[in-house]
Amino acid sequence: MTGHMTEFDNPTPPLNPPAPPDFHPIATFDPVPALDNIFRQTAHRAISIAIWVITARIVFALWPRNFPFTIYLLPVAFACLCLAFAAAFISLTVARHRQEPDREQKSMIWASLVLGVASAIWMFLPNLTTLFWRIF
Repeated sequence: MTGHMTEFDNPTPPLNPPAPPDFHPIATFDPVPALDNIFRQTAHRAISIAIWVITARIVFALWPRNFPFTIYLLPVAFACLCLAFAAAFISLTVARHRQEPDREQKSMIWASLVLGVASAIWMFLPNLTTLFWRIF
C-alpha cells in the first residue's frame, strides 16, 4: 500500500455529489403531449368499453332468458362512444396543431362514429318500427 486513499477505499459516498453543468433543479414537462396522451387513452378505453358492452348486449339478446338490466347497455355503449369521439377529436386537433401524424385519431373517430350510429339505430329501432306501422 502506498498510503493514500482512493475513491474505492472510502465506503461512504459523498452526500451531495456535484451536479453536471447543465443541471436545472426544476422538473419541467410539456403539458400538450401529456394531455394528448390522456385524450388518446380516454378514447381507446371508451371504445374498448363500448365494444365489450355491445358484445354483452348481443349475448344477452341471444340468451333464452330475459334480463331487465339489458335495457341500459346500449345507452351506456352510446355514451362511451360519444366520449371516445370527443376525446379522439380533441386529440386530432392537438396532433394537427403539433404537425404530427393523425392516422390513429382518424381511425378512432371513424370507429366511434360507425359503432355509435349502429348502437343508436339499434336503440331506436323498436320505436321506429312502431312509428312506421302506425303511419301505414
